[in-house]
Amino acid sequence: MNFTLETRSIMLDNVVVKGRSSRAISKGHIFYLSKKAKESGNPFIALQEIPLLYSDPVSESVRSSDGQSMMVLIDGMRVNSGISPIDPSRIKSVEIIDVVGAKYMRQGIKRIMNIKLKKTSLYTYAQLSTRADYPEKSGFVMPKFEIGNSRMSLYGDASFGIGHSRKENSYKLIAPKLVKEYSGESREKNYDYDYSLMTKWHITEKDYLAAYIQGNASKETNGNISFGEQNKHRITRDNTSDYRSHLFSATAYYKHLFSKNEEMEAYAVYSDNRADNTNSLEENVSGNGGVNTQKYNNDRKLMTFTLDYSKDFDNDGSLNIGNETQYSYDRIENTGIGNYLFGHHRLNEFVFAGYSGMLARKLTYDATLGMEYVSMKSDSISHHYFKPRLSLGMYYNITNSMSTRISYTYSNTPPSVAMLNPYNTSADTLLVSHGNPFLMPSKTHSFGWNASYFRGGIGLGTSISYGMSSDIIEPVHFVKDNGVLLTTYYNMGRFRSLQLKYNMSWRVKGFFFLMDMAYNVNYYTTVGAKKHFTGMLILSKKWGKFEARTTFSYQNYINTEFSRTKNYNPESNLIFSYSFTPRHFTVNRMHKFHRQSEK
Repeated sequence: MNFTLETRSIMLDNVVVKGRSSRAISKGHIFYLSKKAKESGNPFIALQEIPLLYSDPVSESVRSSDGQSMMVLIDGMRVNSGISPIDPSRIKSVEIIDVVGAKYMRQGIKRIMNIKLKKTSLYTYAQLSTRADYPEKSGFVMPKFEIGNSRMSLYGDASFGIGHSRKENSYKLIAPKLVKEYSGESREKNYDYDYSLMTKWHITEKDYLAAYIQGNASKETNGNISFGEQNKHRITRDNTSDYRSHLFSATAYYKHLFSKNEEMEAYAVYSDNRADNTNSLEENVSGNGGVNTQKYNNDRKLMTFTLDYSKDFDNDGSLNIGNETQYSYDRIENTGIGNYLFGHHRLNEFVFAGYSGMLARKLTYDATLGMEYVSMKSDSISHHYFKPRLSLGMYYNITNSMSTRISYTYSNTPPSVAMLNPYNTSADTLLVSHGNPFLMPSKTHSFGWNASYFRGGIGLGTSISYGMSSDIIEPVHFVKDNGVLLTTYYNMGRFRSLQLKYNMSWRVKGFFFLMDMAYNVNYYTTVGAKKHFTGMLILSKKWGKFEARTTFSYQNYINTEFSRTKNYNPESNLIFSYSFTPRHFTVNRMHKFHRQSEK
């Protein structure tokens, strides 16, 4: 028996090619936006397709759906003008990277979103945002612009904000020779001005340069009148404060590609921050008293230089080495009670190295080691120390849409300059408060496990984290022979925490659902374990250009080592928005705060 195979030609009406919307890589996932998302006209609407993100076009914000700290890169550049100016039709792909390089270790970054763009000959972007809140009585207005092409662009923005508030407050202090309790009302006004300007230039195919300046000026005034008792005598307090600050910073960023898999980054920042705080306190006890005025001026200069080298190898390995040098000088002048001039010099030198590689086809490991040298001089008191940092992790892509990661991190948190200040900063003659120039950083060991799954419009995630901290900086109190209460700081605290977390998101046909729940246990040295639950729920529905969204957040207890506050009601808001164009929203927002009770 013989068989003869013959070919036939058939004319098709059309051909539809369907590709995968995402694929797994050794360090995370790559997502490709649909045609509908690219034609949406708004990058925040387009990014809503990615189940590992929560993108809000009203507030123009994007965060990791599981709440992890995330950094946004544009074409691999960490200095960029953000997501807002991006036309979604230019987005080639979006990378979600869960194995983070050593250069992000010090900032505590856990996830990276890298948006890759198509080249374009010319693009323009202009936006005017404004907002008014009531009864909070606050608002702002902010214009933005960007113009350029794939080689060179210029971005700028400016904003003005204003706010008013009125609050009730109370205070209670019990010491061996001093019992003070009072309550009253405070009124606050604040103004805020902000501007920034950035230029970006692809000098060649292998060289990228960005320069960025930013400035801010703010003013805040507060008046408070209180009545109460001090050692069973009637007390009247009239407290006013005036706070003004000015900030200017300049950033230069350069990136060179030696090859497709080898690059170097240089990052330099200078900032000058000046703050003036004037406090006036008139306190009368049974008709006797006076006025104490204290002026606190802080001038802070900060210079940072970071150099980073990274190389990817053919065996899916990746090497990352570099250093960060940071120098700061704080000049603090206090006039009033206890006049002083305090100067604080601080030099940080941080050297790091990290490597990630493949143990198996879908199993990636990463290890990062850093060493930090700190040299401080608080007036005539010098202090020096070395502190290591360590990060270890393993990442496993179980399937194209399911992954898991385990990690360990050892980190340290240095004391603030205010905690190191050896001079009195209190305006109250019966209270003395000063820092401790010999404080050391607190140390933290963190263990974590997380897993994520997504398919279509559904995203699921769960995580367990456990942390142990020691040498925590805590305030300590002493009573002097004359009855004055002295407050300072020591490295004496210990703390452990456990968190079990679950999140779920679902997006289908204009409906969006996001739920985030966490069970937390805090272990304190003196009082043992205290537990609390946190939850958040977001529901939204779109009908064409109209959207209604409601958010509920709840935490049943707010715990500290010595207090426990119960929340009876969730905090909620309801937002109605209408999109005249893809980037033009009108928003009406109603907000309700929860009620609390202390135990």
